[in-house]
Amino acid sequence: MKVTSLLLKGVSCIALAAALFTAPSPAPVQAEPDYNVGAFYFSDWNPELGPFLMKNTEKLYGRDGDWMGGIKDHLTAAGPWGYGPISDREPLGGWYDDREQSVMDTHILQASSRGLGHFAFYYYWKDNGGGERPGQNVHQFQSSPYKDLMKFYLYMMADGKWPASDWDKLIVPNLVQFMKDSSYQRTPDGRPIVGFYGDFESRLGGKEQWKKALATLRTQAKAAGLKNPLLLVNGYRELSPSIEQGFDGFLPLNLAGIGLDGSQGNTADYSVYPKAWKDFVYKTYPKGSKSENYENYLLIPGGISGFDTRSWRGIGYGDHDGVETSAYLNPSPDKFRVQAANVKDYLDTHPRSMNMATFYAWNEFGEGGAIEPTTQYGFGYVNALQETFHLDNSRYQARVKKDGLENEDPALRLEFAPVQTSVTKGAALRVKGKVTNQGSETVRQGTVTLDAGAWKAKALSGTDLAGLKPGETRQVEFEVAAGDGKDWTKHELTISAAYETGGRKAVENTTTFVVETPDVHGLIEPITGPVFGGDKLSLELNLIRYTPDAAAGHYRIEAPDGWSLSGRSEGSFSFTGKKPENGKALSAAAQLTIPKEVTDGSYPVTLVVSSQGRETRSSITLSVGNSLANPGFEKDKDKNGLADGWLAMTGKEAFELSGDKHDGSMAQKLTAQGFGAGIRQEWLALDPKKTYVVEAWVKVEAGTLNIAEAEADAGFKNFLGFTVQKQVSNRNWQKISFTVKPKPGGVNGSIRFLSWSSGKTVAYIDHVVFRPVAD
Repeated sequence: MKVTSLLLKGVSCIALAAALFTAPSPAPVQAEPDYNVGAFYFSDWNPELGPFLMKNTEKLYGRDGDWMGGIKDHLTAAGPWGYGPISDREPLGGWYDDREQSVMDTHILQASSRGLGHFAFYYYWKDNGGGERPGQNVHQFQSSPYKDLMKFYLYMMADGKWPASDWDKLIVPNLVQFMKDSSYQRTPDGRPIVGFYGDFESRLGGKEQWKKALATLRTQAKAAGLKNPLLLVNGYRELSPSIEQGFDGFLPLNLAGIGLDGSQGNTADYSVYPKAWKDFVYKTYPKGSKSENYENYLLIPGGISGFDTRSWRGIGYGDHDGVETSAYLNPSPDKFRVQAANVKDYLDTHPRSMNMATFYAWNEFGEGGAIEPTTQYGFGYVNALQETFHLDNSRYQARVKKDGLENEDPALRLEFAPVQTSVTKGAALRVKGKVTNQGSETVRQGTVTLDAGAWKAKALSGTDLAGLKPGETRQVEFEVAAGDGKDWTKHELTISAAYETGGRKAVENTTTFVVETPDVHGLIEPITGPVFGGDKLSLELNLIRYTPDAAAGHYRIEAPDGWSLSGRSEGSFSFTGKKPENGKALSAAAQLTIPKEVTDGSYPVTLVVSSQGRETRSSITLSVGNSLANPGFEKDKDKNGLADGWLAMTGKEAFELSGDKHDGSMAQKLTAQGFGAGIRQEWLALDPKKTYVVEAWVKVEAGTLNIAEAEADAGFKNFLGFTVQKQVSNRNWQKISFTVKPKPGGVNGSIRFLSWSSGKTVAYIDHVVFRPVAD
């Protein structure tokens, strides 16, 4: 969604070449009473903090260097499992690296334009300790020229395996330093606020150690001249133990999952959440129960703007259908207003909460909690907060005037979105919205129009703006007939309001979009990882119905020549009745057998669907052969000398991708001192019933190289040691080959190339293979 503003005097709206004047100034929105409303801030959208997101994106979608994987891939598409389109997650300013100062500056301006008072930054410590994780953009907030428009505080995550000794020596001093910042969020009586999420007890050695750690934080904060910090925890149901532990109250992150119990597939429309939130927060429990509500405690309330992790399957979440078990479907700003009103009611009746609320979240795009302005809903979610709490944006408006900034909140506010976010050809699409006069003068005359390009649009109600008084809102509705378009692309809708106040003419524009889809789409769910000759695979098919009307057709699977299909690999379908809310309408399973003597490589398998006179095709690609990633050492995206997909054993090795290779263009050169340094790939799934072959081409210039296969049991509870080791010191390229039979309990394997001499080892490694022996 784009928002633009034009002001014209003495000319028609069509004559845009006329002289432009300063747009009518919006009247600042005054808070009454003064609520402090903010949002949790997820700072993972960069390559430093989200390398695992990039790795999983490359694995699942074949795209390098992208930390927004899955989110982009469901925005205007069905996605690998048919969850999409999930079209409400594209930032209004475009995809970003949140380490860039301009990104944080924009976010502060967007939030403060609606009077939001704070961000609560997720805060992470290094996995193995020693300092904070790099790439956290709370520091960009601290260095922003607009930091005076908002406050911030930390919400520390119990993540990684840092040592307990870090708490007193490093973590506490770090937290105290943040608290000293002039923009750090404090209570009305001056206490700095810190939130905590997750299991800190186990990291610090138990309940008593965690209690002592919190006391240390208080002591050091006060010793630094700060007031006793307000320590909050993500708590629910069993509350009193947290207070005994040393916390002052509760700051739940999102309470996701409430209201979904008993729902089909554990998904439901977002509208169930606000009622479930009220029931949960106020619920009374039987006497003697360990569970409690928050009535006797300090609660900083909030709740979700949305929660649906399906687009993050295989990226931020595991590659399994567990992402389907807690999804609130079809969120929207209007539905979110009900939750915002819930929180306002709570604050109005619970003075200990200090009129403070933190909502989930500013930019949790992977999990679907995002009030950050987007291309589909614009400023809809932050508008909902400002209008519900009557948030004051006068400091923002003063800054816009002082610095000559573009005003993100003009005198005439437009907020529009399609009722349904995807549409099929020929269907009627409703676009609803509202126009709010935020200026100080009544609109004398004005009209709202919608431009749908080649599609036909007609006004249904509310398009005449004449008489719109300051502070008033007019509801507007259009109907659009979806015409020709390309499937799985945005169809842009532009809404314009041309109006006159006080003899001045102006135009405000905003855009939104809808995704055009086929009536029925079919897909084969992805099979990640390698497959091998002789494998028999189960293919999970989904036929997804997008049309609200009845539909029928035929489907078939196309496989490479010589591959055999059985089961429901071909058939007819017929959809009647109401379209299911989650889109999926029919699932089937087919069996695919790969010939034993197939050549290693990549092979497409395609599902063809014919319906309503149209044919659609979607494919998956099967990688046949090697279990290892980048086995030929051809890729090194970060140019650190260690081939992508491979890990260093000690961190003290020297790596280089060398042109001295056996085949391809590169080989891995390893230089190390002593025993046990080198490279590895882990953990590879092992079938205890199979025997595996390991092959590698190696050349050793100095020392000895040990080629080994190591194993661990399920859950990595026990390292089972080396199954096979082979030491080589040949000075010319030589193919090394051996077989491995997994140890009892060995279900995770690791291939390692290790230096194996007291002195210096220099070795070259190329074309490594790890795969099961054909039956």
